[in-house]
Amino acid sequence: MKQHKQLWKEAFGSSDKYIDFFFRNRIGKLKAFSQYENGELSSMTYLDPNQVNFFGNELNLSYVTGVATKGKFRKQGRMKLLLKSAFEEEIEKKKPLIFVATLDEKYYYSLGFRGVFYRESWQVDEFKSIPGEVISFGKMQTEQQNEVVSFSNDQLRQGKYDFYTMRDLEYCRMQYKGMKALRGDMVGIYNQGHELFAVVEYFIQQ
Repeated sequence: MKQHKQLWKEAFGSSDKYIDFFFRNRIGKLKAFSQYENGELSSMTYLDPNQVNFFGNELNLSYVTGVATKGKFRKQGRMKLLLKSAFEEEIEKKKPLIFVATLDEKYYYSLGFRGVFYRESWQVDEFKSIPGEVISFGKMQTEQQNEVVSFSNDQLRQGKYDFYTMRDLEYCRMQYKGMKALRGDMVGIYNQGHELFAVVEYFIQQ
């Protein structure tokens, strides 16, 4: 596992705090695929199972994450072989598709992927006070956390998205921990009538 952490650091530049969070809290639920050269880790990737809504159907599908190859082993086709091995396992399980979030979608074209969703990002330079109350997910009672889960799923459903990851209490608790590891938070925003009207996740860019 030490080599996996080192490669994650090299490939993504994540903070030690986030890497510790990922390998302590997430890794046990993921399927790892690794390639070695004389005992040295050369490439790695993970399949992360997610409960998703796909055109109104609830499915368990895998999300590709942690795609990384050590510098001196790049441009040798190692990752494509690793991904193909992972995909073959999913095909055997009769999974209809696999999804990935990437900064370079063209890399995945030869593996059958196509871009279908593009997220808009905003940079927040200053915070202004808003009427009502902002509560961190970690400080909420279980009843309030369940309200966040229901609210989030309702918003996604009403948004008429063709594909999205469904929320449950475990998912939201893990998202909260992940945001905290990135020096951010997951919060619920309540109006002056104490009604939840927004859920926000944010982190501080490294």
